[in-house]
Amino acid sequence: MSQDTNKAEFLNSVRAALGNSESLSREIPEVTGLAHGLPQVQERVVQIKNEMSKNEDALFDEFEISARSGGWEVVRVPTYQDAAVCIEQLIRKLGITTAMRSAHTVLDNLELEAKLLSLNIGLTLMAFDEQVGGRQTQRQKFRDEALNTGLGITGVDWVIAETGSAVIEAKAGVSRLVSLLPPIHVAVVLKGQVVKSLDELFVLRRNDYLATGALSYVNIITGPSRSADIDQTLVKGMHGPKEVHMIMVEQQD
Repeated sequence: MSQDTNKAEFLNSVRAALGNSESLSREIPEVTGLAHGLPQVQERVVQIKNEMSKNEDALFDEFEISARSGGWEVVRVPTYQDAAVCIEQLIRKLGITTAMRSAHTVLDNLELEAKLLSLNIGLTLMAFDEQVGGRQTQRQKFRDEALNTGLGITGVDWVIAETGSAVIEAKAGVSRLVSLLPPIHVAVVLKGQVVKSLDELFVLRRNDYLATGALSYVNIITGPSRSADIDQTLVKGMHGPKEVHMIMVEQQD
């Protein structure tokens, strides 16, 4: 008996136990590219990136509206310097004493270390030092610091216009904990990082997987953490940041 047969029998037994004999199999939508091979996906990626470039102003505008609707506190600025000033002002306003940043390249352009040092505010870069060794020890140290840090600052890999979501992929030098553990999250977004839809994100992720054979975890963040599990009462910050800020930067590299 094949593995597929065992799986089908198992699923049928679950459906029968639930009183649902209808097959749950669904065709994978073409638009996601999840059923396609590498040549087809690569062709679609070229189309997506051409559309992103051609429509970047409109996509940036659409994303701003969606992000606001999803609960992000959005500020749109022309330059990296303006973005850094926004973060500095937010830290002053909230009385933040410690902050942590990811290793996203965009944050290097903000020169936050120097700015926050002048305010006597500690800024930790969450990135593993391969020269030091003891990765598990470093991971625990970063986790402890993130739990006791007032604000986490990240870049993004993509944002999604239709949902107002920020997408952060786990990769070398970039930990998702910066966006998950501190009570306040600030995400810096550049024009040109906006995909139209979740389907387009799936195509881009499918391309990465087929090209490298590896696929990392990804966070899709749509506003502050919310839960209504207890007495159907909406609570913010139950499983992540209770306050999220988005800084949209017009400047191009």
